[in-house]
Amino acid sequence: MVEEEPIAPQEQEQQEDIIITEAQNPLAIGAEQSQVDLDSILAPPGDGSKPVMNTFFQYITPDKKQTGMSDTADNALLDLWKAKWTEAGWEPRVLNLQHAQAHPDYTAYEKELDKIPMMGVDGKGGNIVYNKLCFLRWLAMAAVGGGWMSDYDVFPLEADPSAEQDMIMPREGNFSVYSVVKDSGGLAGIPCLMSGRSDEWTRMAHTILENGIDHAEHETMWSDMFALIDLRKAQAYGTKDAVVEGQDVLVSHAWTTQDCELTHGKYAVHFSHEAMFKGHLEEGETTEDRPLVIQRFYSRWTPSCEGGSEIGSGRESGSGIGRRVGARFGETITEEVPRSRFGETIMEESRFGETITEERPESRFGETIMEENRFGETVTEELP
Repeated sequence: MVEEEPIAPQEQEQQEDIIITEAQNPLAIGAEQSQVDLDSILAPPGDGSKPVMNTFFQYITPDKKQTGMSDTADNALLDLWKAKWTEAGWEPRVLNLQHAQAHPDYTAYEKELDKIPMMGVDGKGGNIVYNKLCFLRWLAMAAVGGGWMSDYDVFPLEADPSAEQDMIMPREGNFSVYSVVKDSGGLAGIPCLMSGRSDEWTRMAHTILENGIDHAEHETMWSDMFALIDLRKAQAYGTKDAVVEGQDVLVSHAWTTQDCELTHGKYAVHFSHEAMFKGHLEEGETTEDRPLVIQRFYSRWTPSCEGGSEIGSGRESGSGIGRRVGARFGETITEEVPRSRFGETIMEESRFGETITEERPESRFGETIMEENRFGETVTEELP
């Protein structure tokens, strides 16, 4: 664990000194994509008989990665993510930068990202490319027609989306977020499981962009998650507390039916980087072992909690999503957002497998806000 010193005011001015040439910038568009290429990129997966669950993953070179996850571990986690969502009845699809570049707003949007403070907690801007990708994934979702998206470390609980009502996006496709900040009254969303129509993804992409630009004067680091949380005050989206944090299910004792209450009514589990630190792991296990840790969870959870109620019985049992349990993807979403302070801990595990910790005394979100270290280390930053 590494604790960084607070950023000196003069270091906050270094962003303008960082120059990334087009040859070095993986976000720059190369040869113009042909219509055939676009049709192939944007074509829906499968035969259309299953709902699609998307995730976003763009390879980052090791010098810009700093995630605490090797390429091998990333690939293993992606493979497991695809396997588990397939088992749950979904068609998994992995989006990347090409999908974002297919959006007609990409060129202008990517240039505007330079106006958002992304210097990171060290004040040096070493992860600007990563932070831009966090914003660009919203365009990727719009480009493929919208729908559902989860981070690649968000894994489904019991699910049977075969019924027609389960394939329809909640709230008529209005933007919805299914993971919320603790102690926010279920109002502040974390962008690890979301849904919306294509136009809603475009709307939210531009809304978080504008929010980030608005914070350029007083911040040195602003992420898509910070923007999403801040936008709770504008009632920009609906929320539902439907994702359980991984550390809550990584228990040290043998899993029992009583533990099913931990996942009851939840859609998915977020096995974040923070969960690997706060949850129970076997001796010697690290973030690199997330695929193994997740598989072990399923081996304990499934026999105790899955399939606890009959289809159509109306009896809630076990946990998760779908026809056999009480919680469905189409349930009512909370939309009322009071103008009140909240918070203590804010955590997001990114779709790239990284984490970051920030302390923000006197933050506009509440007393002290912490974001779990998305670059694999513990860091502290005090901002005015």
